[in-house]
Amino acid sequence: MSRFEDSLIAAIRSRPSGVDNWCARLEWAAYRIRIGDFKSAKDIMISARERGIVYINAKLYSRLNFVEGLYAFFSAGTQSAIDKLLRARAIALGCRGDDYIHPLINTWLASIYRNIGDWTGIDRSLNSLLESQNSISDEVRFRLCLVLADILEEVELYDEAAIWYSLAHDFALILGDDAAISAMLFNRASISIFNLRLQYARDQALSLDDGRVALEVASAVNYTHYINDRTMKWSLDLMRAQLHMLKNEAHAALMLLEADELSDTLQQWPDVDVLRQADIFRCRALALAECRADLMLGMQNVLERVKTIESPGDKALALHSLIIGLRFINQDPEESLMKMLSDEMRLANDDRARESEMISNFLSRHRAKINFIVRRP
Repeated sequence: MSRFEDSLIAAIRSRPSGVDNWCARLEWAAYRIRIGDFKSAKDIMISARERGIVYINAKLYSRLNFVEGLYAFFSAGTQSAIDKLLRARAIALGCRGDDYIHPLINTWLASIYRNIGDWTGIDRSLNSLLESQNSISDEVRFRLCLVLADILEEVELYDEAAIWYSLAHDFALILGDDAAISAMLFNRASISIFNLRLQYARDQALSLDDGRVALEVASAVNYTHYINDRTMKWSLDLMRAQLHMLKNEAHAALMLLEADELSDTLQQWPDVDVLRQADIFRCRALALAECRADLMLGMQNVLERVKTIESPGDKALALHSLIIGLRFINQDPEESLMKMLSDEMRLANDDRARESEMISNFLSRHRAKINFIVRRP
């Protein structure tokens, strides 16, 4: 049990009844969601809905909707999570100034908007955080540093991202929150894999010689196992598979990509599942795991699904895997497929340019205030 969870349990025991007790229970539930204990969190949410109804209180209901939003994000995807978190933020406007829930909700919204490439949503959430007159907790500071680091890492400003990751790590240590450190390691490794694959899709040389990406993935996996974080095990398996694939270790990649647990989980994440299917085709083609006719039929089925992916970056990576797979079996990709990849890469590059401009403008406008909020402890 982490020091952070110890403090949450102590808070529950020190508030034996009323609104404060339910709020403390919900804060513990939020932590349990972050380490994958959905059952305990769900029991608390249901009880809070049923028994907390006697308390018509912004403090309670902002936290209830916040926890329900986190539960939706980790168990079912982004859109229902965003709806809940927006509701939680609206309710939190009625909380007292010494309540940090409004800024905390905004950090989570900014993080989720980053996951789906909504740069306007990120900017609005971060601005809402900075404009808030509410108290700022160390948990808010950690999450603000983390989302800034993730954005900078994604636009390949690695030196500046490293500064914010270091600050995030400091605040996680102050909190004693192992799950926060796990999230930071996971995000950094995930973004590194994504960037590496985009570079390869741009026809840039693929280099894994320095071992940096492999080390980041291994650190995320090992720390998650160390603290028994079960939240996003499927994501770690997916990253490990992608790393094997980039090293042309087809059989090792397929063992992870075709695992029943990953297949079942990704029913909730259809865009990610399409990318997985494209990667499976690429690895099967490399391993020649089945006849070319069967491979080609499977590729056509995956291609139809690829067209439904919303994110240009994810779509480009899926198309790139299909093209590489075709080349592995000495099949020239059709010109239309190459054009699709070119078009999606252009959109992905435009998207990245908008993200870079957004974070540059945001930091330029607010760096002094951000530095004041997150000054190194």
